[in-house]
Amino acid sequence: MSVQIGSMEVHNLHPEMPQNLKDYISEFNLEAPPLFVAQKLLHVSDVMQDRLLFPESLINAEFSYNFLTEVEKELLEKQHVEVNLVDGMMREYHALHLAKWDIASCSFYVLRSGWNDAVLQNKLSVSENFKEDGKVSKTVVMVDDNKSVTDLVVRVWSFRRGTNLWFALEFHQLTQV
Repeated sequence: MSVQIGSMEVHNLHPEMPQNLKDYISEFNLEAPPLFVAQKLLHVSDVMQDRLLFPESLINAEFSYNFLTEVEKELLEKQHVEVNLVDGMMREYHALHLAKWDIASCSFYVLRSGWNDAVLQNKLSVSENFKEDGKVSKTVVMVDDNKSVTDLVVRVWSFRRGTNLWFALEFHQLTQV
């Protein structure tokens, strides 16, 4: 799988769930294995606003068509579905809202109302870099073991714990080949 970022093509974004998340989720006695939903490069707006936005074009079609229940699909068209989240450090976040937004001619899935807690717990922030021409560029940064990591991809899987919809996510530094 590859992602185009500007004029650079980036490879090796394999959607394999990390073992620590697999082990944690396996304790929930799931009826079906987790489903890979999407991955994307984190944008400044994903960190500065209390929402994580995914263009529908990035969403695994099986999630939209086969994983969501009919009731959830109807709720997404009108308002939101309440979901829970577990991150790569096995921290749980409850009562987030998954919504579907139509903006111009595009549709987006958005995780909000509580997303900021995951941003803070995962030490995500925005760094401002001043260029020689006086302009400011902003970059998403994760402070990890006293070093700053940039070019972050978020990978998302979905699973059900009982009837509740859950997401597992992992932040991963973009690698280039």
